Amino acid sequence: MKNNKIFKMLPLVALLSVATGALVACGGGNNQSSQTTSVYVPTLNQTVTVTPITEEFNTHPDAVDTFMACEHSEIGSVSSASLKANTLTLNWEAEGDDTVEKFKVELAENENIDNPLVYEVDASKKSLDITNLKVGTTYYWRVTAVAGDKDARSEVSSFQTKAGPVRIMNVGGVNNVRDMGGWVTEDGKVVKQGLAFRGGEFNKQNNTSFDPDEEVERAKEKPYGMNVTEDGVRVIKEEMKLKTEIDLRGYEEYNYIEGYTYKGAKTNFIYQNPKPKEIGGLSEGHGLWEDINYVLAPVDTNGSGDTRIYKHDYGKAAVKKIFTVFADEANYPIYYHCAQGKDRTGFVGSLLMSFLGCKWDDILRDYMFSKMTGQSVTYTNGWKDDTEDHKGKNYDYLSYLYGIDCGGDNLPKATDSNTVAERANAYLLSCGLTQDQLDNIRTIFLGD
Repeated sequence: MKNNKIFKMLPLVALLSVATGALVACGGGNNQSSQTTSVYVPTLNQTVTVTPITEEFNTHPDAVDTFMACEHSEIGSVSSASLKANTLTLNWEAEGDDTVEKFKVELAENENIDNPLVYEVDASKKSLDITNLKVGTTYYWRVTAVAGDKDARSEVSSFQTKAGPVRIMNVGGVNNVRDMGGWVTEDGKVVKQGLAFRGGEFNKQNNTSFDPDEEVERAKEKPYGMNVTEDGVRVIKEEMKLKTEIDLRGYEEYNYIEGYTYKGAKTNFIYQNPKPKEIGGLSEGHGLWEDINYVLAPVDTNGSGDTRIYKHDYGKAAVKKIFTVFADEANYPIYYHCAQGKDRTGFVGSLLMSFLGCKWDDILRDYMFSKMTGQSVTYTNGWKDDTEDHKGKNYDYLSYLYGIDCGGDNLPKATDSNTVAERANAYLLSCGLTQDQLDNIRTIFLGD
């Protein structure tokens, strides 16, 4: 367990001169240069002392540990729970003659406290509750007492979080949010955290009616039907640092190939529209926040036969669009979601994990994890029998990725590839992605 204090407060001197060469001998002609290193000097008469955290911190509630440890055959039967990531309390003391106006708590993943998360705490309090911590990570933190332009820092301390997925994210007003990182691949690589998040919707949508006049009125209230709270927005922007939102919803279906938007039957076209729209005035490039790019990639979950979610041209075009976003490092961190974050989002999550080479048991656990958040998850026990044919289910992409031939002339045959990762790679190529794009995704998530 690593919990060493990184440095001790130095004497009150403005500069510390460090000689980088040998001392000049008497009468010698040696000229040695010296470096001057600046040292932090407290300007506030306060001594700030943090309380060390000596135990490894588990971000998971007990229900998650139970779910992650259960047998493969029990994944679908684990009871759901109202899940929130555990909260860690940071404590400190401050003593001195000067009055403190506030405390500043800095939290980082490096001992120099570069690019930290910064929390401001009222001077009357000497503790801070933090959540949404990464799994298997060493964190460094310090506390600064502040009064105007004067301050006094504590020493830097550290703590360790317990390894092992899933990293649950508490985002006020939004359900089922979690980090796609932390999983270990078949060849021992760890999927990076903080890059891709999955979950439920930020704002409500209307799937029951389509009235253009009503839509115009609804769009005046932007964002329409906002779920996320003010603190949730803080988490999204400051902790998750989102740059891109991929919305898998769609109250109208969009034909990526022919540029049509339609309602109802595939032949009942309403009007031509080169860009699909979401509810509440959201449209491609115009989302809830100006500083977060909004990408609309509706995924149809109502198909049957060869129009199922991953087979038909509409679905494969959506996959191409989604993974094209994944292939560009400038788009990260990314949040992708449908309404509840379980089926359409589960489809994308399963495909991404399969492609990255995650273990099949973990792919299924991630898919079924939505059940832990109180969702009714389709395809609960379908994979127990590896030879079972699931051609009647829209979500048989799980079987397809595993290697069961689910039919479809526009799909690579499952038997053409030997591993789940190879099958996912072949499928993504069939959607129109290039191998260079897919290699970029692997590099981004795995460092290959």
